[in-house]
Amino acid sequence: MTTTSEQHCSMEYYMQKTYYKTASPISNSCKAIALLAGQTTKVTMLAFKYGKNLGTVTTPILFAMEVFPQLRAIADQGFDKPENVDIHIILV
Repeated sequence: MTTTSEQHCSMEYYMQKTYYKTASPISNSCKAIALLAGQTTKVTMLAFKYGKNLGTVTTPILFAMEVFPQLRAIADQGFDKPENVDIHIILV
C-alpha cells in the first residue's frame, strides 16, 4: 500500500511480493506433497523450487517494459481496458 509506482514495476519488488503472496504457499505445498510421498531431500527441494518459480503474466510484462518503455504507462492504467490489452499484444 505504501510502494511507489517505480517500486511496483521493479523485478525485485515483484519477485518478493510474488513469493510472499503466491509462491510461498505453492512452494511449501509442493514440498509437503513430496515429503508426504516419502521422496528424498533432493526431490523435496526440487518440488519446493518448482512451486516457488511458477510464473505469471506479470514477469514477461516487466521484461517487455525494459525494451518498450511505453508499456509502463499502460501497466499503470491496468490491462482491464481492451485497448490496453491490444497495445500490449502489438508491442510484445
